Amino acid sequence: MAHSRLVDWEKCLAVQLTGVDKEATGNDAGDDDDDEPNFNDVWNGFDGDISNDNDNDRVGCEDGSGNLDENIDNADDSIELNSDPYGFPAHQERLLRLKHFKAFIADTGKYIPKPEKDNFAPLGSNSARTIVKNDTTAFALTVRITYRKRSLDNVSELYQLPSLLDSILLYYGCREQIQLPFAVVDCWSKVRLQLRTTQNERVVASPHTVAALPPTDALPYGFCNFVLIKDPPNVPYRGIQGAGNSHYVAQIRLIFSPFVRRPRRGAGVTNTRHLLAYVQPLKPARGTLSLQDDGRFDHVPDDNIEMFRLVRDLNPDGSRVGKVVRLLEIWRPIDVIPVFGEECPEEWNRDNSVELATEFYVNSFADKETYQAVY
Repeated sequence: MAHSRLVDWEKCLAVQLTGVDKEATGNDAGDDDDDEPNFNDVWNGFDGDISNDNDNDRVGCEDGSGNLDENIDNADDSIELNSDPYGFPAHQERLLRLKHFKAFIADTGKYIPKPEKDNFAPLGSNSARTIVKNDTTAFALTVRITYRKRSLDNVSELYQLPSLLDSILLYYGCREQIQLPFAVVDCWSKVRLQLRTTQNERVVASPHTVAALPPTDALPYGFCNFVLIKDPPNVPYRGIQGAGNSHYVAQIRLIFSPFVRRPRRGAGVTNTRHLLAYVQPLKPARGTLSLQDDGRFDHVPDDNIEMFRLVRDLNPDGSRVGKVVRLLEIWRPIDVIPVFGEECPEEWNRDNSVELATEFYVNSFADKETYQAVY
């Protein structure tokens, strides 16, 4: 462990002290000043120290014991740095240089990558963050709510979702709005999704931002990303497989939380937050379902491109199907590519192409994690 940590310090320190980049060699380094030590002068013999299996030869640990940081911190400042490796013990000189560099980056914050936030970790008792998680995904919402305490009519108009109320009534099993256990909702414009890496579930991946922006003058269709959502049990086919479940692709149009008033023992009533999303599903395109040996159909990718092909799920009147799902039913974000046909229509651009297109490909090759998870 000490060896790997020291290698990282050495890389940063070499550039700081000598001005020589790791890639620079020969006449490209140290030509301006013959007295300026170059990379090879300062770190001569370092690789040999690392490869030596004898613990007593560890750089920075004269007796093979102790903590590397302690050895660095205890380096003697009264001894002047010596570029001559024969005039001063090489490992002591390295310790002193590391001590100075450690103090430098502690003041400036340079060269220290910030660790990824682990949204799967427990929140502190005083944290104001809103994070929910399931076995595969953690969802982090901003502390600042984009639209606070808005009526359903207002939200429906703001996001241009005429079927929002009907979808909420269906989700709660109500016939009329007055039967709903809430009157107002909070809305967020985005949510941060974090997953564990495919190859090592103990490692968290970098979080992804999934947007659900309402239409504006600059964005007439809004800006809404796509996600993979766990299939309900009654679906007649198996969708995209992953994490032990079947999934369908949907465009997330609204992230919201209604205030549901419920009685609590000994305290009258309290507000309980339910995190929901209004989504518009996509369904397999014609010719992409294949009958399997068990008698069920699977959604399969096109042979010529090895990507899943989808179309908008529409109502009989041509409007998009919409539904309310729990935020925790979402698995991961996913990229889709509009099918342009023989040529791209002139009116399509980066802001409206996914809204005007009727057919899409699932971009399973967007990154390594997506490819390994979907395939």
